[in-house]
Amino acid sequence: MCATTFAGFSWASTPNDAYFTLSLPSRTVHVTDDLLRGGWWNAREQRAIYGGKNLFEFSKDLCSRNPEKTIRESLPDVWMLIEKLCRESHTTPSDGIIIFNPDDEEKFDVSGQRYGYGLDRARLSRDILSALKSGQHRIIHVQQKMVKPTPKKDMLKQICLRGGYKTYFNSYPNREHNIMLALKKFHGLVIAPGQTVSFNQTVGPRSQARGFKEAKIIMDGAFIPGVGGGVCQASTTLFNALLLAGVQIDKSYNHSLPITYVPLGRDAMVSSMADLKFTNDTGEALYIETETVFASGSKHGHARVTIYGAKPRVKYKPRVVMVCPTQPCVDSETPDDVEPKKEPRRTRTYLDTYKDGQLVQSKLVRKSSYK
Repeated sequence: MCATTFAGFSWASTPNDAYFTLSLPSRTVHVTDDLLRGGWWNAREQRAIYGGKNLFEFSKDLCSRNPEKTIRESLPDVWMLIEKLCRESHTTPSDGIIIFNPDDEEKFDVSGQRYGYGLDRARLSRDILSALKSGQHRIIHVQQKMVKPTPKKDMLKQICLRGGYKTYFNSYPNREHNIMLALKKFHGLVIAPGQTVSFNQTVGPRSQARGFKEAKIIMDGAFIPGVGGGVCQASTTLFNALLLAGVQIDKSYNHSLPITYVPLGRDAMVSSMADLKFTNDTGEALYIETETVFASGSKHGHARVTIYGAKPRVKYKPRVVMVCPTQPCVDSETPDDVEPKKEPRRTRTYLDTYKDGQLVQSKLVRKSSYK
């Protein structure tokens, strides 16, 4: 009998002396002693396993009620052949990718899902055992079955609100415009696991040529007109949403003066020399949604940042500690007619992590000093 070698096995080229023939979508396999013994067992081992009988004789008394278990336990070389064919014929399904559409009613969808295929192991085991017990050579047409990807609903239910923050402002049209322009750069942003994001790189230079307008900024401890005023409220709103979402803050800076729209120690100043940087250390993608609503009449406007991602097993809470009194510091030896020395207000910002209501970690985010 002529035989050829394929992937380490001796495949018989004719059905002579074959126990059965497997007809697969891509090839035909004649299962013989040469193929089975050549793959896993030598002749002595095979005789010991089957008591000197061939497979037809040995299989007559095997139980038919659970073919997979019977072949696995009693016909190990046939079982290893089944396993090999299943591995070779398996194509993995694709779960596709999650699409983020923050402006749609349904913010999340799944695209690009694809079915996979594999051999029907249970049916193949049943057909092989039946062929062996019959004592006759048979051609077995190996059936494939579809392997479904993860259901869309199961993929989407893993996404939840991780953190969100809102800050308020009065009606200053140029300032509101700058806040909106900066936050729009983050609207719909998808951040891959391990990715580091720079606020300055994402927003770009704040210039009139790029649409930014003149509004009040802080420079050298004073409020003065400058192009891009208000962008720091956008970065501060993002900074606080990131804290509540438990995202790693790599760089952040405080203003030189206290600001009114967040508590002391919770601001994030940006400029050409100062940046807000963060890294997605959650292990899953993050999705950012932003909103800017302008003030109207007596109503305040607001900036909002919402962050979605995998549901965390813990809760995050920012905490600010004052390390210098809010009142001017007075030296006990200072004469009454000398003005008290004014010290800067200093804070330490921490991110506390709670699990089941218990504090499990407290991480220092930043030290700040304000005039």
